[in-house]
Amino acid sequence: AMLAAMLLFHSTSIFGILRVAAIAGALIAGVACAKKVGEDSLAIIIPTGDRAHLAVVRFLPGATRLATVAGDGVIRIWDLATGRQTDTLSGSAGATTEIQSLGVGPDARYLLNGFDDGTIALWDLPARTLVKQWPGHTKSVHGAEISPDGAIAATGSDDGTIRLWGIPDG
Repeated sequence: AMLAAMLLFHSTSIFGILRVAAIAGALIAGVACAKKVGEDSLAIIIPTGDRAHLAVVRFLPGATRLATVAGDGVIRIWDLATGRQTDTLSGSAGATTEIQSLGVGPDARYLLNGFDDGTIALWDLPARTLVKQWPGHTKSVHGAEISPDGAIAATGSDDGTIRLWGIPDG
């Protein structure tokens, strides 16, 4: 059965309120439910697969797409103009645990995710392929970022370390 999870958009700035309104307008047609929950907040119900919680939500550069990770470990890409899912990324070489973090490259080519087993995975979004996977952390990875130039990945873990990883040239 398909379950859903709720995203809650909240902002206190005029720009943020306008962005929330634009996103809400774009998503309402393609989602199960959208509900205003305050002057500057909107709850949007989106399908997430077989597990009901959203572990990670990230805007892709340009703020026209959104990446989510649900409890099923699948990375889903959503088009904010239509509210529809456009891509999925799943599977990895050996990581069998839940995704805890997601970083997005400056041009949205690469996505970086960290698992709760300490594994890191780098995805090529346009090709929908796993580019590289690194073991390295000994505990859950709760922080994953890609540098503004797209050359370095940084991850932070419950093991108390921050690690830097070189991103392969495309």
